Amino acid sequence: MQEKSFSQTVIARRTIRLFNQQPIPDDQIRQLLELARISPAASNLQRLRYIVCRTKQVVDQIFPHTGWAGLVKPRRTPVLGETSPTAFIAVLAPENANAIVHADAGAAIMAILLGAQAAGLGACWLGSFDQQEVRQIINVPEGMTILYLVALGYPAEQPIRIDVSSTDKVAYFINDDGVLTVPKLTVDAITQWR
Repeated sequence: MQEKSFSQTVIARRTIRLFNQQPIPDDQIRQLLELARISPAASNLQRLRYIVCRTKQVVDQIFPHTGWAGLVKPRRTPVLGETSPTAFIAVLAPENANAIVHADAGAAIMAILLGAQAAGLGACWLGSFDQQEVRQIINVPEGMTILYLVALGYPAEQPIRIDVSSTDKVAYFINDDGVLTVPKLTVDAITQWR
């Protein structure tokens, strides 16, 4: 298999919300965590921690407490055991985490998302989940909070990107062929040059 260039990986990456049910080998998840671990961290304080949830029992317990693609419900809502993720990575930080720690999480999660794309996996960065329920299920250590979840699995969909100008709508939608379509503003629409 020919390795993709970095630009090709970034361009090809789309959020995946529908997954086939093939489990992900632990070594592949470990590789994603390696990418997260070496990502930028403010003052190199490395305050993020991770809990990998990859047993069917734990994943199935977490799944009902997650929210998915509100703009295209229920057509792109995963179904437990049919199109649901096969793993989650919980991204943790100290309870008093400030905006800088969220920025650290963004860098780490982007590394995970791009690593997943390069490895043929699908991923979805989730901020919509029941913090208290998931916290109990995965036994989050005292003094830590879950900032985000990353859902993982082998993709069972192929969303597409379309480029739009600033006057177009940017809400994602399902096109006439049943494909999730994600509008992205062009460089000219989002950039001023001085």
